Amino acid sequence: MGNDDTITDADENVADTVGDAIDDELDIHTPQDIVAQDVPPDGGDSVLDLSDVPPDDGNTVLDLNDLELGCAPGQLLCGEECVDPAIDSRNCGGCGQDCRSSWDCQGGFCWWDCGGTSPTGCTDTEKPWLHICTDLQYDRDHCGNCGTRCELSEVCNNYNCECYACDACTCKQGSTCCPGSPNRCADLSTDRWNCGACGNVCAGWSCIDGQCQ
Repeated sequence: MGNDDTITDADENVADTVGDAIDDELDIHTPQDIVAQDVPPDGGDSVLDLSDVPPDDGNTVLDLNDLELGCAPGQLLCGEECVDPAIDSRNCGGCGQDCRSSWDCQGGFCWWDCGGTSPTGCTDTEKPWLHICTDLQYDRDHCGNCGTRCELSEVCNNYNCECYACDACTCKQGSTCCPGSPNRCADLSTDRWNCGACGNVCAGWSCIDGQCQ
């Protein structure tokens, strides 16, 4: 038993000596303060700097505003939703371009059903995404063509701007400047208020060839 105890003590001494030697070797070849940021790049992907990573305190909240959302082709990100500007009546042709009540967005423009037929009309000069119904034959703001605006002294007649207040302009050929408030141009052959002569008012509704009918 005594010999066994002696062998055991000797083994323990040897083990301690070997262990100390290994620890010393590791201390020599293993720096104690090495971190990822001290590792040089290998020419490939960049190395993560752990010092830039904030600790997770359990209260981190994902802010959707920091995410760059992608919309499908042909759509726009308006606020927090993807919309199709070609048909979206609240974002017609662009974000925030709202069609008026009862208007429909088609092809990026707001349309009013003009007479129940296919959309026709002109672009609103102040809100270019709006299309308004108009009669190009008599509309002073869209006379003959969309956007053709007559002067203040003119009217739109048969798709053309014509002098009306003849104090400020010259009546077209075939019209007469008749006195009134204001003085105005009149076609004596068809004007029921000046039929055949200035001031000759027809009792009926028609003036044909200068004669009341």
